Amino acid sequence: MKLIGIDIGGTNTRVRVADSISTEVADARLPTSEWLGPSGLRDREGAKALLSHAHELGADQHAALAVGAHGCDSEAQIRAFREALEEHHVGPLLVLNDALLVGPAAGFTDAVGIIAGTGSIVVGRTPAGEHLTAGGYGWMIGDPGSAPGITRESMRAVQREHDTGRRPGLLARRLMEHFATDTVDDLSLIFTHRATMHRWAKAAPVIFTAATEGSRLARRVISAAADELATSVGDVLGRQARADAIVAAGGVVTAQPLLQSELARALADQGIDLPFVVLHDEPVAGAIALARTLI
Repeated sequence: MKLIGIDIGGTNTRVRVADSISTEVADARLPTSEWLGPSGLRDREGAKALLSHAHELGADQHAALAVGAHGCDSEAQIRAFREALEEHHVGPLLVLNDALLVGPAAGFTDAVGIIAGTGSIVVGRTPAGEHLTAGGYGWMIGDPGSAPGITRESMRAVQREHDTGRRPGLLARRLMEHFATDTVDDLSLIFTHRATMHRWAKAAPVIFTAATEGSRLARRVISAAADELATSVGDVLGRQARADAIVAAGGVVTAQPLLQSELARALADQGIDLPFVVLHDEPVAGAIALARTLI
């Protein structure tokens, strides 16, 4: 029997097809915007387009399918996406938030997952299977530790520093270079002009570079993001999430050792003594592991 694992991120989607009795694996990576329909995950035609990529890799509509999706943050959203997929798939099916893929991908049956990449969220499940989330809320107002979130909070910190009358510090200078302006006064105008998630996200490496170069302000922004994520972990655990570990994944946290170390520190400060693991495997491996449990 074939297994289909799908990891849907805000930017990219990873589709993997595996054989249940062998090590044979086929993969595809595509922009999420390429298949996502106008009504989002609930779009029937979008779901059909997504599944067509799995069929091209050798699976059919009877395969065991597990999908972790960015945007499945509530039971209602999960149900709507499942119903869209069921229009075109008759095999065993599991739909959950993409953060819940990281535990199985790291080899843990139960874990609280932290995603910090294009977006951020903390996700867990109760012993009864209830879906729990904390944090997130989108790139304009939330998503601590995400690429746009780190950039947004750095801009706020730079503006607050500017209000005190101090000369532009290292973080401000690096952001001015990135956004091609000579003054902090113009920086916020340029930053908010044609604001998009990806435009803000592109500046995130600048903040981490400034931190490694000695910017205390950049380090404070990163530390505060880690504190927010750790608080969300505590919130999920406080709602009786079942967890053997805390597993972090996503393009920002896996690429930035400073955020990793700050997360470990913040979790310890919260009194959370579960193992903390940064996932370096593809989260789609967790989708395949979950699909295997369906058979």
